[in-house]
Amino acid sequence: MTDADGAVWRPRTCTRCRAQPIVSGNGRFAYLCWWCAFPGQGDPPPCKICGEGAHWTRGYCRNCHPNASHRSCRDCFSWGAVRSGEGWGFLGIFCYACYALRRRRPVGSCPFCDREAALLDGACRLCRHEAGRRAGPRHHISPISQLDPHPSQQLFFAGMLRHLQLASADRHRPVARKPPPPWKPPRGVQGVLFDYPRELTRFVRDSEALQDDPRISHAQALAARLAESSGWSRETAQGVDRALVIVLGSRPDDGQQIRMSELNQLAPRKMSVERTAEVLHEMALLDDDTPDSLAAWVDRQLDGLAPRIEHEVRHWVDFLLGTLPRSRPRPPDSVRRELAYLLPALRSWSERYDSLREVVRDDVKALAFAENQTLDHRTHQLAILRSLFRRLKRDQMIFRNPTTHLSLPSRERLAGARLLPDEELRRAVAWSTGSPERAILIGLAAGQALRPAQMRHLLLDDVNLGERRLVVDGQPWPLHSFTFEALTSYLDYRRTRWPNTQNPHLLISQQTAVELGEVSRTWHKILMRPLGITLVELRQDRLLDELIAHGPDPLHFQNVFGCSIETALNYLRIAEQLFSHDPRFQPMGEQPT
Repeated sequence: MTDADGAVWRPRTCTRCRAQPIVSGNGRFAYLCWWCAFPGQGDPPPCKICGEGAHWTRGYCRNCHPNASHRSCRDCFSWGAVRSGEGWGFLGIFCYACYALRRRRPVGSCPFCDREAALLDGACRLCRHEAGRRAGPRHHISPISQLDPHPSQQLFFAGMLRHLQLASADRHRPVARKPPPPWKPPRGVQGVLFDYPRELTRFVRDSEALQDDPRISHAQALAARLAESSGWSRETAQGVDRALVIVLGSRPDDGQQIRMSELNQLAPRKMSVERTAEVLHEMALLDDDTPDSLAAWVDRQLDGLAPRIEHEVRHWVDFLLGTLPRSRPRPPDSVRRELAYLLPALRSWSERYDSLREVVRDDVKALAFAENQTLDHRTHQLAILRSLFRRLKRDQMIFRNPTTHLSLPSRERLAGARLLPDEELRRAVAWSTGSPERAILIGLAAGQALRPAQMRHLLLDDVNLGERRLVVDGQPWPLHSFTFEALTSYLDYRRTRWPNTQNPHLLISQQTAVELGEVSRTWHKILMRPLGITLVELRQDRLLDELIAHGPDPLHFQNVFGCSIETALNYLRIAEQLFSHDPRFQPMGEQPT
């Protein structure tokens, strides 16, 4: 028994016998105990609160005294009940739950434990929780009828009964949603007299008004379906629900579309703008008014060119984007890269010509055979020039294609192929330790000799851990031991970090986990940048090591890696150069010539 400061509280003792606590705090009873104040009158009266405990001091028993900080509840016997600000004269000796139950339910005799307590469904609170404990955590209604009379009771701490229950594996099973109320976009759309931007961050929620809005119920049901099919996380799904309430609750159902620029206001509030836009797009309520970044970039790059040349180049860009008839759209990154290769030449020709019709073969040769550029750069630039002039010639915008029958010497793709030192390979393996994403990249490149494009296209169905095989381009490949361990750890990491993802690809990122596409081309480059060794170098090292270890046998090389005979012969030529010039592959006692 302690006071408010935590110190042990002791009542004043009798001034006569100096053994028993005083009777009260007023008058002469503040100095004498019951036996000294009323000698010969028998035992003291019972506690004025519980009526059961023996008088201790000031009319209370030891359990009901106001200075007692912790005690057991009278009804449920839970230990740890604390007194409130109004004192135990208000709560008595009951915990908060039993006191609230006594205020709402009648007090009677429990048929199971024969105690006087507040009854709910014909039993006291202690017996009801005992019945629920015996039924397990999956019950919804306490089976009171199955409880025997006078059962044994499992006591508990006050206020901690819910926290002590262990959730089962089926506890968070998704609940079937009720079918949303029917909603369709209105046929007629009310015109806007004054178009002003909406401030979504100042939205005040009205729960009663939002419950009657069928749009919000329909949108949240649609978001739940998209979350289940796309594997959204719980935080993303909850953020989308809040965003839909804000966006749809701040405007009437007048058929007006919601602009994407308004949704961007929700990004600082930790709400997914992209996923909310998907739901609104499904409802035909999204107006994507964001400027096209690619079109703005093309405008900036073509600014300053001759008007006719600019018109011709824009026609070719439209062909790359797929807006012209019988054209296939290219990725935006590819359009940026190809146009960037041509910009120096286009600016140079704009200073001399008014149209690309005036460009002759010598102008193209000056670019293709320039000595200040590498062969790879010039070869790629010539290929893009062929695409440009071929399209303009086909659409009759120029009279002659100056790139016809113009070619460069073939590029030596394996000019930089080499065997990595053993120290570099050990450093790469040590660097990947502890990171499943790094380990799987190094395992697929150094163990399986896969190209980065093949890694991006791998699916989960292509992995067969039981037989230790990996299907690449339709052909089963045996897994290297290092690749098998890296693949096992990566699958565990993928399952733990994105348990709800529906992406079928093996390699996913934070962006593609909620989508169905593959990772970007720069994803692996960003991960491998701190190492200083590319995946191509690791792959070439694996191919050369296999060819050197099993002798100069191109057929064995072709069967192991499933490559063409031309690729096998190219690597065989590189291996022969290593045999003839590298001291590591010379016989003992011989020196390279």
